[in-house]
Amino acid sequence: MHTNDFKENKIENVNFNFKGLSNETMKNIMNKSSEKREAETEKRENRKLHIRLSAIGFVICFAISFFFFQKKPFENKRTFNKFNKESEIPLHFLNNKDLSFFIAHKDWESVIDYLDAKSFNSGTLADQEKYFLGVAIIKDGKYIERGVNILEEVKQTNAKYYHDSRWFLALGYLACSRKKECYKILCYLIDTESEYKDKSLALIKKFK
Repeated sequence: MHTNDFKENKIENVNFNFKGLSNETMKNIMNKSSEKREAETEKRENRKLHIRLSAIGFVICFAISFFFFQKKPFENKRTFNKFNKESEIPLHFLNNKDLSFFIAHKDWESVIDYLDAKSFNSGTLADQEKYFLGVAIIKDGKYIERGVNILEEVKQTNAKYYHDSRWFLALGYLACSRKKECYKILCYLIDTESEYKDKSLALIKKFK
């Protein structure tokens, strides 16, 4: 009996120790698993935060870039509108009564339609007609690049309207943010002591 009791106690102790070891091991496994999940969760949250910060940074950079790139064109257009509104078209050398009437009443669309129709019917326009068409388009302000292209074709440097054509061409360049071309024409109008000298000087100051 003594021998049997000893064996039973030994077996119970072994079972007890085994159970205790199993519980401790399970606790360690569960703790490690929990730590791993927490670490993975933290990584996911950090990744999400990084994505959010990157998106915010991109938006901020885009907004800054948009501001600086759009600021100059906006200022150019505002300056163009001011000088374009103040600039009158000389009519003393114009013999066409219809064009004179349209221009005097600032009916730029009628000027454009009239000269476009003439260009379509005849296939071409005289230098003076190109001048009035280009200026009308610039004054109208809707298709400025087209007006610039037409005024660039005005070539008669000794014509009465040549300086006028250069002035409105300079305004067209300004509206299209072609400031180098604009500046070059303004310098020409100043150097030649044209009637646009003062306006050219005033416009150049806007560049600084």
